[in-house]
Amino acid sequence: MSDGQPLPVHALASRIAELYRPEGLEPWRNRIGHLVRTWLARPDARLHWHETDEQADGEAVRLPLPGRERAPRFLCLDHPLGASARLTGQVLLNPLSQALAQMEARFESYDQRVPLRWQRALTPRQSQVAALVAAGQTNEQIARALGISPRTVVRLIQDIFKRLGYSNRGELAAECALGRPPTPIHQRVPDDPFDELTPIDGMPRPAAVDDDPTDPDGPLSLG
Repeated sequence: MSDGQPLPVHALASRIAELYRPEGLEPWRNRIGHLVRTWLARPDARLHWHETDEQADGEAVRLPLPGRERAPRFLCLDHPLGASARLTGQVLLNPLSQALAQMEARFESYDQRVPLRWQRALTPRQSQVAALVAAGQTNEQIARALGISPRTVVRLIQDIFKRLGYSNRGELAAECALGRPPTPIHQRVPDDPFDELTPIDGMPRPAAVDDDPTDPDGPLSLG
């Protein structure tokens, strides 16, 4: 069926699954807008993702999305729906609202897994790529998941390393796991300081107090 014709109502249930796509936030929003315009056969149908934009669209016909307390709260049109699209619009509003809520929850849970420093230092797309790198995905896998070219992935990773001060993927994975940058090697304290001592003139490594078999008092106690 062409984009210029309303979809039958029975097709709506099968097409609503297209809203659940593991893409970046902006492509996902664009996809929703395209599908809504297709379903209603109305090129003027639009959703505003920020309250200021929604408020500025004061002349629009607003179809409230059930249960929405944040933008988009309305499906905006320049003119009311005609008879042929009214039924589709009534069926569309509730599942659309539910889809928005579920996708927001998915992206918000994703943002919580991204270290705060990444959210401040990187663009949303760079943060997304960094998280996939940290999860062990290859450039080709990332390119397929995001619908971009491997060359673009390479460029994004180079920009990520530059912004975060890293030189390899392992450092990205460590920060993602820790929620903070890993401690530089030269600042790390070894588990057993004696392991780091270099024997002098062939002398053996000194034994720790608690593993000296000749110590009559046993391990040193502070209590």
